[in-house]
Amino acid sequence: MYLAFNNDMTLNGYQFEIGKTYDIKRDPDLLKIGLNVHASVLDCLDGKDATCRVCEIKAEDIVESEEGKRICRKITIVRELSKPEIMDKISQSLYTSLWTRNKQS
Repeated sequence: MYLAFNNDMTLNGYQFEIGKTYDIKRDPDLLKIGLNVHASVLDCLDGKDATCRVCEIKAEDIVESEEGKRICRKITIVRELSKPEIMDKISQSLYTSLWTRNKQS
């Protein structure tokens, strides 16, 4: 699972650190914002600028919202992905998407 943060490791006004665990259901401020987690790097970059930092996370207690988004209630920020890793994962996602579309035609 992945989550994109601002360049200063903030998200929605809340400060995060790599290596730490955040229990959202026990933190009323985080519970208000919720954390949308993503299975692909490409999805987590939607609406983010080029200075964002993408991290691999361990997500626990995931619930699906009415809009179909995955919101987790507990995360551990495992590590930050390097720019080459991000580009590689985006390429893989795009290739898979194109291959699936062509397969259905």
